[in-house]
Amino acid sequence: MKIWRALSLLMVLAAAGCKSNSGGTTTPTACSYSLAAATQAAPAGGGSFAVTVTKASGSCTWTASSDASWITFNGASTGSDTGTLTYVAAPNPGTASRTGTVTVQWTGGSAQVTVTQAGTPEPGPVVCAFVVTPATQAVPIDGGSFTATVTTSGSGCSWTASVDVSWITITSGTSGTSTGSVAYSATPNPDSTARVGTITVQWATGSASLTVTQAPVTACFYTVSPARQSVPAAGGSRLTFTANRNTPNGCPWNAATSTPWITLTGATTGASPGVIEYSVAANPNAAARTGIITVGWSGGSVDFFVDQAAAPAPTFNVSFALFDPGRQTTPTTECQIRSATTVPTTCTLVATASLPTAIVSYDWLVQYPYGFQRILPQAGPSATMSFQESCGQFSASDNGTSEALSVQLTVTDAVGNTATVRSNAGNQPALSIRFFTCGI
Repeated sequence: MKIWRALSLLMVLAAAGCKSNSGGTTTPTACSYSLAAATQAAPAGGGSFAVTVTKASGSCTWTASSDASWITFNGASTGSDTGTLTYVAAPNPGTASRTGTVTVQWTGGSAQVTVTQAGTPEPGPVVCAFVVTPATQAVPIDGGSFTATVTTSGSGCSWTASVDVSWITITSGTSGTSTGSVAYSATPNPDSTARVGTITVQWATGSASLTVTQAPVTACFYTVSPARQSVPAAGGSRLTFTANRNTPNGCPWNAATSTPWITLTGATTGASPGVIEYSVAANPNAAARTGIITVGWSGGSVDFFVDQAAAPAPTFNVSFALFDPGRQTTPTTECQIRSATTVPTTCTLVATASLPTAIVSYDWLVQYPYGFQRILPQAGPSATMSFQESCGQFSASDNGTSEALSVQLTVTDAVGNTATVRSNAGNQPALSIRFFTCGI
């Protein structure tokens, strides 16, 4: 009997369990996740970082969030299984470190990783290093212009340049704040001994130098001053330059030129410093030109240059005026063909012209209609052209019939320059001729 009761109880419990499952209600299984790291360090420059999210049990979705604006997520910030969470830390603009928290949360729990980012270090002082190249420079006896380079380790490195001798002049680059150049010139050495000068580049914590050496004069040597001269297009006379002796005892020199428009007008030889006189002819050309006077001595020579400006552009001024001698003596724009009889009336054209050289020809061409087209040419040395017409013919009327008077003038000078002007063009007025009935 006891055994039967026990079996009945087991059957009731089994039936109850089956009824619960058939109803569709299942108690959710609890889940949990863990993070591979609880803290992570980020450099001041920021970057991309990853932390592994590992499912410990159950099944549910996790979501990541950040409590700092400088931490953002690169890729998915949710998941439902083990995965990798990637986040980005922006560069830290401050000098102090900062901390943010990335939280991974799921139903029933959460885990955090604390991100600590270093501060940006304050810039240290600029360390300036300088190099001067070349470190030594040998210049010729007659001097010249030279350049040295100052190389710095960066911007903001200030430097100044100076020289310790009078025969060296710094022409540009006496100071700078970065890599630059120092331009300098050396005068000719007049002595029989070598000489040395130093260009020093100085900065806050040190200096560098360039040693300049110049050989002594061992043979005859001259320089000229100035080295060249500018002359106007009109030329000039009694122009001079100086031959300077750069030897201890001197030696003979002579001056000569093969430039046809330069003439030596003074002494052409000497044995000591001397003044050389010359003259320059006018430049007839539209281009500038350069000539040379050479000062020579035993073993060498030096050139003196003469730069002459171009001739001014030629001027062309040509015009003409119309006169009606029967009516007035001043210029007019209309010549009237009228008289008491059929005696012809004269119209006169007078030219005014200025060309670069003497004018050799005035070429006139006069045209007007009077019954038919009149074409009247005239060429020659005369600046005046006169022509005649009679009243009372063809289209003449009591009130006068006006027709256009076309005039063209071409002027030619002795070297072939020409200039042409026309009536009713440029500064020339329109001209006319009026024909009347005779006796009006």
